[in-house]
Amino acid sequence: GLAAFAPNYPALLALRFLQGVGSAGLVNLAVVIISDNWQGEERTRLIGRNAAALTMAIVVLPPIGGLLAGLGGWRATFLPYWIGLVSAAVVWVRLPRSTRRPGTLGAHLRQTVPILKTRAVLGPVLLGMFVFVMIFGLFMTVVPLYLADTFHVKAAGRGLVLALPAVTSTVAALSLGRLRARFGRVPVILLGLGLFAVGFTLAASVPALVAVCVAALLYGGGDGLLIATLQDTVAETAPPEARGTVIATWVGFARAGQTAGPVLAGVGLDTVGARPVFGMGAGLAALLIAVHRRFLTGVPAEGAGKGASEEKLVGAANL
Repeated sequence: GLAAFAPNYPALLALRFLQGVGSAGLVNLAVVIISDNWQGEERTRLIGRNAAALTMAIVVLPPIGGLLAGLGGWRATFLPYWIGLVSAAVVWVRLPRSTRRPGTLGAHLRQTVPILKTRAVLGPVLLGMFVFVMIFGLFMTVVPLYLADTFHVKAAGRGLVLALPAVTSTVAALSLGRLRARFGRVPVILLGLGLFAVGFTLAASVPALVAVCVAALLYGGGDGLLIATLQDTVAETAPPEARGTVIATWVGFARAGQTAGPVLAGVGLDTVGARPVFGMGAGLAALLIAVHRRFLTGVPAEGAGKGASEEKLVGAANL
């Protein structure tokens, strides 16, 4: 909030740095708190609801920021951050106190490393990194440039296309509990990767604006299924005493993918162009489906078996 009153650019950068420190644990803690208090299908449903809330915020907040910038300049866009103090007060009053565990950060990490080495945890962690490479490389970086350069879509139109995935992502995330109960985790993850593969294939093969819009909707469905399911998988697999550190590791690898994605996409745009890069993204999603057992071995698959075995469902998802 103080960034609204920054006297110069270095001060603004310093305040943004503090903002990053503050936000670093929020995504982790939301999932940890849900996982500490709910189990099974109810936890999956609430993690899906949390993911849906994040998705809706991505849609709602940019237009609000644009409105505030139009009314009061860039400084006004930082004023809503003061609402965080209200959230902090509510958390202080309403959130049950948890037991503090003594020990240094190094001790917690030493306890967590053996858990991270297990395939049941390491697989979803690495898979999350690849998913974020596609999200922030292909969709967040390539799509807006492709819309501007190929179809000459103005900024407002590009914003609308980028908002399309929020619709299908929210629906998918809110449906996650029912999907997991019926099919199990692995088929849901494969379905999400399949939607990525089909969406990026469509964007690569059909040079039309409507194809990009349909691809964005398909991508959104995959986004809503994958992120929440992978978070839920890591939360269930990790023991309670190490859950916070394990989920933080998942987020750290996801942020690594978020960093690498735009860099790789930029290199691809400069060398081969947007449509071949979409094709590469579709190929990566298809490859992850083909080798999914290397990532998901040991992942709990409860929920499968209502009318069909998990093995048949995985085979159907692969097909």
